[in-house]
Amino acid sequence: MKTISEASKEVLRNSHSTIKWIWTIVMALAVEKAIETFIYCIDPMTGAEVIRDLQNFYIRDFLLFITFIFTIVRFYHGDCRYIDMTYLESWFKASDSESTPSPRSRFFDFYLLVVHAILFYSLAASQRYFFYFFNIYASLLLINSIWLSTIYLRSSNKEDVRYPRNWAINNIIHLCFLAGLYFLTNGLAAPSAYVVFFSIAVSNSFFDYLTTWSYYFPKIKEA
Repeated sequence: MKTISEASKEVLRNSHSTIKWIWTIVMALAVEKAIETFIYCIDPMTGAEVIRDLQNFYIRDFLLFITFIFTIVRFYHGDCRYIDMTYLESWFKASDSESTPSPRSRFFDFYLLVVHAILFYSLAASQRYFFYFFNIYASLLLINSIWLSTIYLRSSNKEDVRYPRNWAINNIIHLCFLAGLYFLTNGLAAPSAYVVFFSIAVSNSFFDYLTTWSYYFPKIKEA
């Protein structure tokens, strides 16, 4: 049995930190872009971005901004917990280095997180255009569901990946709601479509936390 040395653990911590910083920076840029898009609007006369006055603040803009914030917070929180538990905490708990996740899995998951971050930046940039915002949001849920399903299927211990399974199920259910909304409103043409979309997005985040609360906020066991 090959045990994990303290030196190897230090290397893992450094590598893990580097990966999280790259992904976190892109997510931070997405938040910055969302705030910028919410505060500024396009002047129809000049085509330049100008600070919104009260007359240019619409309920739709506010609801899409809140949708973005709710979604990015729970994605970032959940993804952080996943990579910490899978590629850091599990390594430190393991007594056998051969039982830990492979570098290939780590590489694959890291690049999926970067894809998430890029999609969030695109989502932030599209806040002024509900149709594009809707489609990017749906693509985010779809890609995330495929990734989570892959995590579940490739795991030999299904109990260890029950939370990713719950995330995937929640996303797929709400994707079905989004598909229904799209077709029932004739391609989001109905005036109330964005309100229903907001309700679906908030529901997605709510049930995400509700069904995996202990994963997001694990109980601390006393020694």
